Amino acid sequence: MLQQTKADHTQLRWLFLLCLMPLLGSCINPPAKKPVIHTQVIRPAQPLKLNKLPPELMIEQNTHWHRAPPSSYKQWLSEGSHEQQVNRYHNYLIRHDVSRAAPMFELLKSARDWERCGREPYAVPSSELWDNLLPTLKVLQQLQDQKILDDIEVTSVYRDAELNQCANGSPGSKHVHNSALDFRIGSENPDIGELEKIARAKHQLCEYWQNNGQRLNMGLGVYASGQIHIDTQGFRTWGPDHTHNTSICPS
Repeated sequence: MLQQTKADHTQLRWLFLLCLMPLLGSCINPPAKKPVIHTQVIRPAQPLKLNKLPPELMIEQNTHWHRAPPSSYKQWLSEGSHEQQVNRYHNYLIRHDVSRAAPMFELLKSARDWERCGREPYAVPSSELWDNLLPTLKVLQQLQDQKILDDIEVTSVYRDAELNQCANGSPGSKHVHNSALDFRIGSENPDIGELEKIARAKHQLCEYWQNNGQRLNMGLGVYASGQIHIDTQGFRTWGPDHTHNTSICPS
């Protein structure tokens, strides 16, 4: 009987120890503490102030970029599908990197005699003719980049055959093919000081034609009105009588 009692006590002690083991384990091996994450507030740095844009971000702007479109252009643009046509043409010129040659409203000028001929002052050439103007616009941009031309205004670009005839244009005018443009240096009624500046620009323009004209297939003409014509459809030059004899570029 005594041995049985001792056996029972032994079993009870083991059971008691088994019940205490989870509690003792937690004391022996305490649960790991969660890591403490330290946060730091980073204040944004002061914005970098640039007095001048880096060269790679600079876009060269010409004097005529600052001229606002006339009211006649705004009115014409609002009519029919003109705005949609102009946007397509303008995007095309941007893609071909010639959009800075002149303001868009000047590149759409038709003939100077548009009113006498009963036509509109602006015209968008058909898309199959757009390529023709690209080389000429590149020449115009180069003339301005080299500071040969500065204060200019494009006065006539594309005109169809009927308008060209009414405006007394040459039967073989390159304007009909949208490959030529006319422009004026300076104001419409220049004073003496401006005339000297125009004469210097014409001299430099002639030198450019002599040095680069054949390679660029460049045509250069000056009319009695003072308008200057350039195209890239043949190496030649002429003056007010439409012959080489009166050209600003002597032989």
